[in-house]
Amino acid sequence: LDLMADAIVGQALTGLRSPRPGQPWWEWLAEFARGQRAALLAHRDSALVISGNRPLGRTLPAIEQEVRALTSAGFTPTQAVLTIIALGSYVAGEVLDTQREADRARHTAGAPPEPTADRAGPSEAPARLTDGEFPLLRAAVTDPLTDDDRFEYGLGLLIGGLRAQAAGDR
Repeated sequence: LDLMADAIVGQALTGLRSPRPGQPWWEWLAEFARGQRAALLAHRDSALVISGNRPLGRTLPAIEQEVRALTSAGFTPTQAVLTIIALGSYVAGEVLDTQREADRARHTAGAPPEPTADRAGPSEAPARLTDGEFPLLRAAVTDPLTDDDRFEYGLGLLIGGLRAQAAGDR
């Protein structure tokens, strides 16, 4: 699985291991995260494959390059590694959610709802949102947000937080 994870992530990130000349670190990190996401979304169940796997010895030079890029921007080596891990975890979680939702849609197309004892079934939750019982949730879900919108919102929060932390460290 480590080899599969390495192949999935490594294939799309060539050239993204450090910022281009003059590129701010936060723009590079956002581009890096988008590249990771695109690589994962290109492979079925990739988020599951990469979860819990660790870098292989042959990927250590690339990771070192990423850490070097962040330390050059003022991060400590520990902050750089934690930033890479946090960003990777966010990307993997978002991809997992996107892939599982797509699987659910494929598997439930035309299938009868299967409510459980402790949760509303698939057809009950939307009905409860339209009957006025949860007006704030209804208002939130009526905005036509895509998986990309959701990802970009979270990515913006992470990058914004990193920038604020970096500004406070100086």
